[in-house]
This record gives sequence, structure tokens and C-alpha cells, in this order.
Amino acid sequence: AENSGVTRFKAKLTKDINLDNHPWTPIGTEANPFVGTFDGNGKTISGLNLTTTGAAHEGLFGYVTSSTVKNFTVDGVVTINVSKTENEGNLGVIGYAGSGTVIQNITSHVEVPVNDAVTNGKYQYVGGIVGNFDSGLLEKCIWDGVIDEGNWTINRFAGIAGRMGGSASITNSASYGTLKSKNAKADLAGIVGWANNPGGIRSSLFAGELLYEGTGS
Repeated sequence: AENSGVTRFKAKLTKDINLDNHPWTPIGTEANPFVGTFDGNGKTISGLNLTTTGAAHEGLFGYVTSSTVKNFTVDGVVTINVSKTENEGNLGVIGYAGSGTVIQNITSHVEVPVNDAVTNGKYQYVGGIVGNFDSGLLEKCIWDGVIDEGNWTINRFAGIAGRMGGSASITNSASYGTLKSKNAKADLAGIVGWANNPGGIRSSLFAGELLYEGTGS
């Protein structure tokens, strides 16, 4: 319903949900963003299975503005399967979050592999929680999955956010996962790949691994 343009949407989970690896369509697009409140109520969303289609913003949520997304654990796999230009593609549990969005108490076990069958690919921002966090507050979030870009060039990818904008802040969060690349010049980061507001990162921890597995340029 949200992708058809419903706004000020409120949802609260009352039990765990198993998506059972069925193909997933992200909630919210740039044309029709998710605008409202999603309260996971401490429940778990498992079996997320998303293969990128070429849309600019992909994840459990694709495009979120002026919203609150909070209080859940998510398990699953998001596979990058399409070539993009260097300035396209935002990917995470939330692909893009802006206009003062609040992201709270999310634990992500999401893995992000790149399909080796697709060559010469590029991507922009990939994060274990949010791809492009343009505006708002992210707090009390944890990521402990695996992001593996293979031979691709991903502009910025990181455990929490691929990018954070000048009016975004991240606090009391932790990244325990593994970030891997076969590209020796890959831009891997434990918490944020590209920070327009580095002073907005507070009381956060990276205790995972950055693995450069190749010598490519």
C-alpha cells in the first residue's frame, strides 16, 4: 500500500514475521516514499530475500522520509545483481532515509553479497543499517552481518551507513560485522563510509573486520 503513495502510515508488529525468502519489494519509493511510523515492537523479521532490480533505493524499506522506523531485528540477504553507475544505488535495511527520519533500536543481521556473475558493476552507498542517511537521528542500532563487494566498485560502504548527510547524526550504535572486497582501493568503513557531518558520530563502536582480499585497482 505504501508504494502507492499512502502517507502518515502507522504500523506496529504484534508477532515475529518470517518472510520465508520470498522475493521482497522494498517499502517506499522516491516517487511514493514511506512517511509515518513503523514500530517493530521488539519482534524479529526473518527470511528477507531481496535481489536488486535497478531501483535507486532498495532494502526492507526503499525510501523513507519524515518517519520513525524502530524496534526490530532483521535477518536476511540482499543481493546486488545489477550494474549501476558510480552515482546510483542506495542499499541497506533502509535504502534512503531523509527529512529528519528517526531510526532506533534496529539490530541487523543482513548480509549483502555482490553476484559475481555481474561484471563491471558500480554502486553508490551500501550500509548494514542504511545506505544513504541524509537527515535525522540513528541511535541504538547494531549490525553484525557481512557486506562483500567482490570485484565491484562501491563508492562507500560501511557497517552502519554508507553515507550520512550534514544534518544526520549517529549515536550509541555498534558495528560488529565483516566488510570484504577484492578491490585493494575499496572504500570500506566500520561505521560510516562518507560523512558530511563526522562530528555527528558519537558513542559508537566498530569491532568487526575490514578485509581487502585482492590487489586490484
